[in-house]
Amino acid sequence: MLTVRKHGTRLYQYPGGKPEPGEPASATAVREVGEETGIDVPPSSLEFIGTFTAPAANEEGKAVTADLFMHSGDADVSPVVAAEIADARWLPVGTPDHTPDDPAHPLAPLMFTTFPHLVEATTFKKHNPGRPGAWEQSCLDWLHDAAGHGGVPVAGVRARTDAGNLLLRRVTSARPDAPAAEEFGRRLAVTHASGAASFGSGPAGWHGPGYQGPNDSLLELPLAPHPTWGSYYADVVLAPLAHRVPGGIRGTDLLLERLTTGDFDDGRPPARLHGDLWSGNLMWSPQGAVLIDPSSHGGHGLTDLGFLSMFGAPHLDRIFDAYAEAAELPSGWRELLPLHRLHVLYLHAAVFGGGYVAEAASTVRHVLSL
Repeated sequence: MLTVRKHGTRLYQYPGGKPEPGEPASATAVREVGEETGIDVPPSSLEFIGTFTAPAANEEGKAVTADLFMHSGDADVSPVVAAEIADARWLPVGTPDHTPDDPAHPLAPLMFTTFPHLVEATTFKKHNPGRPGAWEQSCLDWLHDAAGHGGVPVAGVRARTDAGNLLLRRVTSARPDAPAAEEFGRRLAVTHASGAASFGSGPAGWHGPGYQGPNDSLLELPLAPHPTWGSYYADVVLAPLAHRVPGGIRGTDLLLERLTTGDFDDGRPPARLHGDLWSGNLMWSPQGAVLIDPSSHGGHGLTDLGFLSMFGAPHLDRIFDAYAEAAELPSGWRELLPLHRLHVLYLHAAVFGGGYVAEAASTVRHVLSL
């Protein structure tokens, strides 16, 4: 959260100020943030939090009434202080029941009054206790690291409570357009290019198996480093899932043999995957795409595209074209999507059975004909 301190004062407060005659509160917020910090806030990105009254920070005996707006932007932006502002600092958001109390960063009364409301409005609480919750946090942190270098933003973890709740950054929904889809494709290529220690390795610092599938039917992802993509895809992804399907999936043994012998390896290095990138785990905000609920590990970037192709996504062709250009994919790469879609197909066959088993077998037949 961005805070500012005026010349000759000690308390930090929100960027803002008094409206000009006839000026709407939202326009005042945009103008004042620009004047005080040099940050350009699109008016359409503002979310109204409420109207609050508190003792004035720098005028003893007086009160201030403020309309509070939220803009979820890029925390890597460096404010450039101007006008009456002496300093600007980013404040960790924390949790709704804990207002920061740092003697080196003292807050104005209005911030103490509104902080819980603001954090509540920007936080999504998800119950995910135990090791699965630690896995989700590790995956989100790993992807967040890639986002800091131009990758796709994530709904990052603000805190993890003793009750087993993940407090995640809440994402404000918006309708995606073609430019946002293309930007997502380019950013996904950057996320993948951030890399992994090996095929089949988990997020940095993670040890042991991970998890995959819906929260109410989680399956282990038996992570283990592999020297080639094919051996990882056979041993870590497909074989364990096929074993969970009663009667198996026809053609799996031959496919595993071809994968293990390297028939489908292309020499690309391990990519940092989302690992469960169907459209339900891709949210759209006013600032663009945001990733949630990952199962991140080292794999092939096309597998994330295979997940997306399973159920579709807005402007999917624009996403794919932008990704292919940024990732410098070879011509004919779309022919390999069925191979990479097998991860989500085998996962659904293992969890849900039914028609997914037949669809997986049909896709295996197609892949074996390549």
